[in-house]
Amino acid sequence: MKQIRKALRVLSFIVYILVPAICLAAPSTGKPEVVVQSMLTELKSEADPAVLLDYVHWPTAWKSFPQTQRDKIGIRSPEELKEYFENFFKDPDQFIEKYIMSRYEGSQALPEQSITKMAETMKRKKAQMREKMKNTSYEIGKSTIQGNAASVEIVSTLNGKSKSQTLPLQNIDGKWYLPTMKLLDDSQGVPR
Repeated sequence: MKQIRKALRVLSFIVYILVPAICLAAPSTGKPEVVVQSMLTELKSEADPAVLLDYVHWPTAWKSFPQTQRDKIGIRSPEELKEYFENFFKDPDQFIEKYIMSRYEGSQALPEQSITKMAETMKRKKAQMREKMKNTSYEIGKSTIQGNAASVEIVSTLNGKSKSQTLPLQNIDGKWYLPTMKLLDDSQGVPR
């Protein structure tokens, strides 16, 4: 049940913290702040954080993803790690079925009412997230580059409330990427 609560909290987390923190542009050879700004525009128009997953450098993210967590969720490659997060963002209902419900097979069954309630909650949270993404304004703050590492400050404002996040980027093969999924850790409610 703990894993299910984490899955339900993650959509709210995305809206308030993660989306402004991982708003990356398509991997680009341009300046990090220009890359981030162009993707913020796409994020607002798509209102879907799943589009951002294409801009993570998955081999690097894979290396930083703890082995115990990989084993726990049955992930064996960078491609499977990407698929895991794509499934979560694109179709939370299917995610529950594939990753969460499979953990209960053969042990304790979840009541159908709980499954239905989880699915309804996920749909509602996803709709709220999309609306908030459309209504959030973003500004690029300070940007620093040190070798192949960069950080770009993003200030997001929703309903008059602003939050500032610093986005780490890494230049890999001449393009800027999000190098890790550390922004998506258990302490912030992402299911693993």
